[in-house]
This record gives sequence, structure tokens and C-alpha cells, in this order.
Amino acid sequence: MNTKSLSILFSMLSGIFIALMARLNATLGEHIGVLESSFLVHFIGAVFAIPLIFLFFKKECPKWKKGAPIYLFGGGLLGIVIVSAANLAVPRLGVLLTMGLFLTGNFLFAVIADHFGFFNLPVFKITTRRVTGLLCAVAGLMLVL
Repeated sequence: MNTKSLSILFSMLSGIFIALMARLNATLGEHIGVLESSFLVHFIGAVFAIPLIFLFFKKECPKWKKGAPIYLFGGGLLGIVIVSAANLAVPRLGVLLTMGLFLTGNFLFAVIADHFGFFNLPVFKITTRRVTGLLCAVAGLMLVL
């Protein structure tokens, strides 16, 4: 299997995991609280990630490169916002509508980020096909609503 096929497979699998994670986290949030469950799932993720770094990816202590822009550390904060939003939304809207809203927002930002090459990534200009795909996602979301 080539790397592109593997990337597609793992991306699809990750999409399944995101929907599953949203349901599990939201149910946990109903039991212990929205922010408390967000903290707990991030803590558990960190506890499991640390040994995995050494087990699978590094044979020695990770070396941190100096000079990383401060905004690159914003992913952790965004993770808390995303998990908390899902914890609030899933019990009220269901997994499908919540994920549809998340994905539509994700697609919208992705089209803009690709067009301008945010974060020094390759540029993929906005095309009619991309806009059509985005409109299809919005239409699908409207059907779910």
C-alpha cells in the first residue's frame, strides 16, 4: 500500500474515531461536567502519549528545537475548546449534526488556509471544484438540520 492510500485510510479511520470520541467525551461530560471531562481526556491523552513517544518514535529523550513561534502551542487550547464544544453539543444535537457542523467549519477554514498557504504549507488555490465541494457539504448539513 502506498503512502497516499495509507494516508487516506488513516484519515478515514480518524474521522470515525472523532465521532466516537465526541460521543464518549459528551457522555463523560454529562457524568462529571463539561470542563472536567475535557481536562480528564486531555490528561489521559498526555499520560498515554508520553510512553508512546519513547516506545515507537524515539530511542532517546526528545530534543526540542528552539525558536518555535508561540502560536504553534495553541493546539492544546483549541483542543480544550473543541472537546468542550462537542461535550455541550452532542447531547443536544446528536453526533451527526455536531460532526456535520464541525466538519463544515473545518472545510471552510481548510479551503481558505489552502488558498493562502497558512503556516507555510503548500498553496492549493480556490477552484470551482473546491467551492462546489464546500457547497455540497453545506447542503448536506442543511439536510441533516
